[in-house]
Amino acid sequence: LVPDMAAHEGITFAELVEWMVLDASLDR
Repeated sequence: LVPDMAAHEGITFAELVEWMVLDASLDR
């Protein structure tokens, strides 16, 4: 996701960063 896409979904940049960190921590 890019910030512009996230904004359309009503997601803040902070939430996007947190999601990316959590997603990365799943170690896929």
